[in-house]
Amino acid sequence: MNELSGLSSVVFHMTSLYALDKILKSDAFQLRPVDGTGADKIINKGYPFYFSTSRTRNNSFTSIVGNTAVLLTLDGVKLGNKYKGGAVDYWGEEYRKINPRGYEQEDRVFSPKGFIQNASSYITKIDILIKPEESNGNTNKMLRTVALKAKQLRIPVYVYQDKNDFKLSNKSKASSIIDLIKSLPKEDSTPYSPRIRTKKDSILFRWWELISTPSGKELSYDAKRIVERYFNNGDIYRNDAISTLGADLHNSVSGRDNERNLGVKIQEFLHKKKFDLPELIDYLEEKWKMPIKKTQVNSALTSVIAMRATKRLEKAGASFPNKSLGEAFIARLQEALPNSASDLQAEYDEDHGLLELKLVGEVQLAKSILEKALQVAVSRTAIDNYSIIESKPVGRDYVMVVDLAVFR
Repeated sequence: MNELSGLSSVVFHMTSLYALDKILKSDAFQLRPVDGTGADKIINKGYPFYFSTSRTRNNSFTSIVGNTAVLLTLDGVKLGNKYKGGAVDYWGEEYRKINPRGYEQEDRVFSPKGFIQNASSYITKIDILIKPEESNGNTNKMLRTVALKAKQLRIPVYVYQDKNDFKLSNKSKASSIIDLIKSLPKEDSTPYSPRIRTKKDSILFRWWELISTPSGKELSYDAKRIVERYFNNGDIYRNDAISTLGADLHNSVSGRDNERNLGVKIQEFLHKKKFDLPELIDYLEEKWKMPIKKTQVNSALTSVIAMRATKRLEKAGASFPNKSLGEAFIARLQEALPNSASDLQAEYDEDHGLLELKLVGEVQLAKSILEKALQVAVSRTAIDNYSIIESKPVGRDYVMVVDLAVFR
């Protein structure tokens, strides 16, 4: 990962027709949040947001395009006069020796805010690729909308039906926008209307509640669940909180406006406090360390402790596996997993003989993987018997609680 210096005088930004519609309507570029635990944090020099552009039209960003694509030509000098930025060679020279076509030629713009306002003032040209035979009514509507808005903003638009002409910006092969709109499928008179997600539907709203609510005040039911699940439960749960929140912040960029705005608020809080994600989790754990009354939907492990202890007493001649045996069982379990399921999280409670397993994935597939791995692990350790006490999806995880037994 090498950082070069300065934005190029002309830079390019690859996007979609849908995103272009949002850019022109809002007259703003939405920036990506920095992963608080990764290399992006180092590259961005403390700035919480960045905007990726490229120095040339042809690079790994633009080498693969679908049936529709948009390439914006931007005034790099004007951007550089207002925003910090520079060239970034993310993968480095050694990687390019292996994959010469993988050079992104990225010029990255840094910002303390999640948006670059007055986006239209930086756009000097818009190139659009559309394949009529593989388009639909929504493409027709989007093209009409962005073409009209760009005209109002006095931004030239060129539309191509051939990928090579699009990549080269071969204006002599550009299509008439009016003729192309006429050739596209008509807009559906009864378009699909997805359910509108409210702010409170987003998991980021719960994290923001934990950040913004004064310590000691009553939390919502869902915010309490986050506290119970992730805080004061050891490194496994702390690391899970860091990775989960990091993924949610990253995904908020392409989410709906409510989710996007929540992500921006959290990133701005991180920047203000000079926190990375691990430091934020530590801060929230300390803030909400006061005991909170347990909700009825605790983690699978705590919800079955009492039931598990009672069942154990009924098993004559059985005892709990000790800690080392439990850890050995987890090791054999992980060895039995396919490569695609390498993100297993396991925690053994030796006081009650309970093993809690968490695996991200589609419900039936995760369930099947765990069941097969358990059979293999039992055959390779001194565990004599097991029974699955609880097995269900919890958020993005599939959770299974297993009762382990050894006979005297």
